[in-house]
Amino acid sequence: LPFMKKTKEWPLPFIVVPLGGAAYSPPASNLTFATSVYSPVAAGYLRKEDDPGRYMGKYLSVVRLTYFSPTVAWKVNDQWSLGFTIGTSWQGIGANTDLRVPNLVLGAVNSALKEIQGTEFTCEALFGNGADICTTGAPIINPLKKAAELTVEMDDPFSWSTTFGALWTPVPWFTWGVSYMSASSMSLKGDYKMEYSDEWVQPFSALSQHSPLSSVWNFLGLPRGLREETGPAKMDLDMPSQFNTGISLKLTPAWKLNLDAHWTDWAKWD
Repeated sequence: LPFMKKTKEWPLPFIVVPLGGAAYSPPASNLTFATSVYSPVAAGYLRKEDDPGRYMGKYLSVVRLTYFSPTVAWKVNDQWSLGFTIGTSWQGIGANTDLRVPNLVLGAVNSALKEIQGTEFTCEALFGNGADICTTGAPIINPLKKAAELTVEMDDPFSWSTTFGALWTPVPWFTWGVSYMSASSMSLKGDYKMEYSDEWVQPFSALSQHSPLSSVWNFLGLPRGLREETGPAKMDLDMPSQFNTGISLKLTPAWKLNLDAHWTDWAKWD
């Protein structure tokens, strides 16, 4: 949410979004001026620590809050009305995920460490007396276990979009409406934190600091066995365009039936 430094767990089992607005129509005029507060997107999920899906995200929060939307509408005639708005939005994204490293480089490192385990002269010469890395046993880093935990928090307080709408009422009991919201380019900025597991820190710390290969290791930018890394994060992202249409049927003087269809171009986020 805006003005909050970190993502917070929502305490309720449903989403509450503040909505509200105001409109003004001058007397004897076909124009209406308005603004409103609304949320085109508010979604997220939270997984448990032992959920197998935690490697695709333990939590994710995506919120877009349009806080200022100057709008003008024009009643063309008794059947048609047109509207146009410019929306200013706050966009926030927060995510946390466990990470594994199932790749060939890790396999090569594991194989090399496994070869020198139990070979006392080679291992001790490389890493020093009493090094944990010289213990005979399973591979040092399991590619199926947690290597690190990544947390990212980013937002963009000024994201722009435009919306066009039309309303058609050919008879008093039937109304058809349509609206289109343009895509919006966002430049999100924030911070990231990477926290590494013990299984990751110990061997890479030894490889980068205690071996004759340390200078080459660090020159290549390979993992140094740090416990934690933090820094700035930036992401350029487009909020997809949206298309909405619907009808309203006045069945009786007291009852109306509304039917709507909504489309969002989520393929942009493939």
